[in-house]
Amino acid sequence: MSTVGRTAQPQPAHTIPQLPQLSSYLTGTGISGVEYASPYDALRRASAEGATLQGFLKASNVVDYPTGWYDINTNGTVTLLHGKTGMMGSAGFVRDGKICQWSAITQMGYWWYYYTEYDLNTCDMVYEVELMASDMRNHVINCAYDPETDKVYMQSYNANGTSMAWSSFDPETREREYLNNNLSWDDTRAVALGYDYRDKNFYGVGENGWFMRIDRESGRATKVKELPVSVATYSQSMVYSPVDHGLIWAAMLQDNTTGFYLLDNEGNLTLRGNMPAQNQFTMLYCPDKDYSDDLPGIPNDLAATFEGHSLSGNVSVAMPAATFGGEAIPASKQLCIELSIDGNTVATLTGTPGQTVSTTVTTTQGLHELSAVCRYKDATETGPARTAEFYSGYDTPLAPANVRIDGNTVKWDTPAGSVHGGYLDMADMTYNVYLSDIKVNTTPVKGNSITFTAPTSLGIYVPRVEAMSQGLVSDKGEGQGKKYGEVYDVPFGFVPTKEEFDMFTIVDANKDGQTWCYFEGKNRVYCFGQSHTTDDWLFMPMANFTDTEHLYRVSVEAFALLENCPESFEIWLCTDRTIDSKVQKVLDVDNFTKDKFTLVTNKFMVENPGQYYIGIHADSNGGYMLNLQNLKFELSTDTRHAPADCKGVKVTAGDKGALNAVVSFYAPTKSLGGDALDKSKEITIHASTTAGEATTKVLPGAAGTITVPTVQGWNVVTLTPENEGGFGIDKVYDVFTGQERPAAVTNFKSQVSDDALSITLTWDAPTVGESGGYVNPDEVEYEIYLVVDEGYSKIAEVGKDRTYTYTVEPGAQQLVQLAVAPRNVAGTAATSNFKGKAEILGTPLAMPVTE
Repeated sequence: MSTVGRTAQPQPAHTIPQLPQLSSYLTGTGISGVEYASPYDALRRASAEGATLQGFLKASNVVDYPTGWYDINTNGTVTLLHGKTGMMGSAGFVRDGKICQWSAITQMGYWWYYYTEYDLNTCDMVYEVELMASDMRNHVINCAYDPETDKVYMQSYNANGTSMAWSSFDPETREREYLNNNLSWDDTRAVALGYDYRDKNFYGVGENGWFMRIDRESGRATKVKELPVSVATYSQSMVYSPVDHGLIWAAMLQDNTTGFYLLDNEGNLTLRGNMPAQNQFTMLYCPDKDYSDDLPGIPNDLAATFEGHSLSGNVSVAMPAATFGGEAIPASKQLCIELSIDGNTVATLTGTPGQTVSTTVTTTQGLHELSAVCRYKDATETGPARTAEFYSGYDTPLAPANVRIDGNTVKWDTPAGSVHGGYLDMADMTYNVYLSDIKVNTTPVKGNSITFTAPTSLGIYVPRVEAMSQGLVSDKGEGQGKKYGEVYDVPFGFVPTKEEFDMFTIVDANKDGQTWCYFEGKNRVYCFGQSHTTDDWLFMPMANFTDTEHLYRVSVEAFALLENCPESFEIWLCTDRTIDSKVQKVLDVDNFTKDKFTLVTNKFMVENPGQYYIGIHADSNGGYMLNLQNLKFELSTDTRHAPADCKGVKVTAGDKGALNAVVSFYAPTKSLGGDALDKSKEITIHASTTAGEATTKVLPGAAGTITVPTVQGWNVVTLTPENEGGFGIDKVYDVFTGQERPAAVTNFKSQVSDDALSITLTWDAPTVGESGGYVNPDEVEYEIYLVVDEGYSKIAEVGKDRTYTYTVEPGAQQLVQLAVAPRNVAGTAATSNFKGKAEILGTPLAMPVTE
């Protein structure tokens, strides 16, 4: 998920009933306190107090703190490990080497929710799912991970946004269990949530200013202690640190200060350090494990020093002066530090508390992890490890910076250093240069510029440069793209980026003020309909469609924001960027309801080869919001000699609910180019569904049939002819196969018992479906419903039994209304096909009745 063009700001947490809007309270101050590092440079560096902390910075009031994944010292200094990650999470956790986040994004009053997983070491996205926008429980406010139960517990909005919900999440199955859907916002909302795995409780810093204990099962909060600070309402974060024996809170306060605080489980607060800017960390991670308080504490000042590209260097470390529990170690006590490189022990150093010791080590070229653990000389159990990473030998250059196009020359700056902070051989530095994915140079470039011949095919050409030294190649540095050419050549496509979108022409044909827009940060376009008819065009630059031999293929990814508001759109070749210049329709999509991006594709022959603009026409009737991305035009390997369409196609459902369909047709007699097909050469006809494919071979013009497998319900059958000229154009047909939902039960009867305390229902199985289709009576099961004020309430499932008795306790008479609903593989019958009876049940009135 790219964040290009989106300004990240702290997300306020509480506006009921409306969802919160992104705040703009942060203003620039010019303060700078961030330390920049390579992604590997301090990956496991411990904080000033010894804890290993990392976290996600969602927003800051100064540009010196970009959004990204940071190494954290609780004295207030932080190191950027990964910027431009695409992360946007308002809550998250780390498990199994992955950063897992929930994100809520708003645009023009609409919300999108995502659950995303990133690799912890690289911050590359490895999994993402877009969550249902209509369920506001997907707007997760904060969460905490319990490693013992391997579950995440979270606060969110409830389903309609009127209060809060509490739920658990299984990160293995990615399934969620809702535990409480009606929590008080004022009493329960925590701006930061953490789990103390020593006392096995969840704790939160309340929006109400209290330190709270959160019940695991209900999500209800118990006030522990009122905090002596004024808590801001923005989403924050908290994590348990074994080294600190408490919860580290990345706090945002109402006076616009931010800092790191230590909280014990009684709510006692200790400031560890202020940050010199207003920083919003919505996620903290501490991988440290717990140790016995009597063991030696964590070693200090671990460092490795290597000169130049030497593979031999010096390692120094200071013995701890205190135990893990914080008690001073007697000065006479002998300690041992075990040094390891990449998990292999390289030295054991002996000394006294606080003493600095050192040794010489030899390594191989590359990135290494250095680890130091301390034990008493007369014992074997070690305390917590201090780790550091170092690089020995030649290192990889950083990506060249300040890459730019000046006229027809690409220029760049020499890399500022190496990826891991190791030795960089500047004398051996050369470069490869690219315009987008097209390599400019034929031999490695010495120096900091290269002149190129301007491309003739239209496009936004992005300059990219990679540096090479001692055979090690950097990432590509990238600059601002520049437009070259006037006409696109196939293949081409649009993401679209903002630069590409700026080349498009928008026409609001029905002049309703709602038309195509660019989705900042998501690299997609969308068109609002809001349940009205859309008539909006998006014209793209001219392209060459001059091939007379091959078919072209157009594809685009689309989704409808609301599944119950179907979308329609079409793509045309046009002679101009006007609605009356359309020439040939190349894609037609109607009644599109997919609520996740789905690839839509079509092949076509250009009727009159030449140069055309591409026009996308949104023409939904009752749609809500159509989203498109990744439009591509390619040249197919299929040719004009491939068969044209089959004629007289008829698709019939399999008999008696069979999961297949019979496709009958007449084979084509002409090619796509209009030439007569050789009558002596067979054509292969392919029929496919999601359940499988079947083929048959027939001569041109001959009748044929194919039986294709299907699934229960509606199927799309794709029919495609093929010969030596390639595949023809796909044609699709809808067919319903299997069983229909049942109609009402038959021969329905009811009988009240003599004591008037029970009613027995009997019935026979339905014999047809709700629309007269096939139903297998032997496979029908039954549900029993009680009719209540709110509608139907299911009270029993009786399987294939065709009788049910309902009994009430003796007492006052009451009206009881029961209904029988048949169910089969297609689903439960519609309520209009429920069969019911109303009777008065209860103890009969005694006779005579006296009024």
